[in-house]
Amino acid sequence: MVPHEGRRLRGGRSDRGPLRLHHVPNWLLPQSWIEEQAIELGGRDTPLFLGKVLGQFSRAAGDEVVIPYDLLLEALQHKPEPGIGPRMGVDIARTRDRCVATLAFDGVKVAQKIWKPAGWDKAALMTVAGTIVKLARDWGRMLHEKGYAWDGSPIPGPACSIDATGLGAGVGDRLWQIDYRCDRVNFGPPAEKHFVHFDAGLYFGTERARLHWCVRRGLQEHVFQIPKKWSASWQEAQWAHCGTKPCKQGTEFWVEPKDSIVKRHKRSPDVWDADMLALGRETAYETEVFSTVETSAPGRHRGSKFPRGRRR
Repeated sequence: MVPHEGRRLRGGRSDRGPLRLHHVPNWLLPQSWIEEQAIELGGRDTPLFLGKVLGQFSRAAGDEVVIPYDLLLEALQHKPEPGIGPRMGVDIARTRDRCVATLAFDGVKVAQKIWKPAGWDKAALMTVAGTIVKLARDWGRMLHEKGYAWDGSPIPGPACSIDATGLGAGVGDRLWQIDYRCDRVNFGPPAEKHFVHFDAGLYFGTERARLHWCVRRGLQEHVFQIPKKWSASWQEAQWAHCGTKPCKQGTEFWVEPKDSIVKRHKRSPDVWDADMLALGRETAYETEVFSTVETSAPGRHRGSKFPRGRRR
């Protein structure tokens, strides 16, 4: 729906009402595309059709989007409680064109880096791994310098979740080879047990579906927050559609396949994937690798000995 007060339409007719689909010439908006969208989106009266094709705002459309705009906006009105500490998420694009890293502290996104690797041979994979380790070191120091409750130590491996599907698997292996024991995440099945109090009795067929639900619930419960300056995060967060369906385990929460999102938006939501990895996972420290909790000052966390998180 496009307002066009004062415009003259073809044939000299003036119309002060909203511009409708039948006012738009076929060369600009083919009727065949409109019919295809009506079928794909479930009819002409659905919220998605109203929003995507007609440009009409419908609050109900948010019910079919995992992370609606209103939810991101409302989360900014509340400051998350401290306690989660630092979390990194790294997504390796399947298209091999970029890597995205996100840093969150106490559930709030505070930093991001996007870079393009020089290549994807064995040497390049090690270079990407080295870049991630350098980021962990630089961001740990940055948190301390900016006054966060962190002593300046590098972000520990268990607090860094990496997409381990496709090319990401090779990067994760290289990181473990250099003793940076990151959290390697498979977006496929089965879903893992993180933030189980957010599950609401739902079944998740994949880890990707669980991550979407977890971040959604974390925003609703004011545990997570993404400042508005991260515009790419806000944009990509609203791309995925979701729903529930009966299954053997009860009710399954599903998220549309990533390939469908890429087809519709012509690019992959890599920034949002990195955000979900940073926010939707809990840090699990291995007792045989990390010693007991220590703090260098009251309320200040010391490096890899972070006092909260899951233990394997």
